[in-house]
Amino acid sequence: MSDGIYLGDAVFAEWHGNVIKLTTSNGRDDTNTIWIEPSVYAALIQFVERSSVREDRHQPQEAP
Repeated sequence: MSDGIYLGDAVFAEWHGNVIKLTTSNGRDDTNTIWIEPSVYAALIQFVERSSVREDRHQPQEAP
């Protein structure tokens, strides 16, 4: 199982040099891995910034 930081929804993140490794876990094993290179990270940040100016329905809801 991943040694990364738990982000929620069974997703873990850890740094590998300048690349972020995201993994999902079923509780026993890592089941999926996504490697986020700097250019993809920048694109993701731009996506979030563009999305934040849209309607509130696109924003994550806080838990009660």
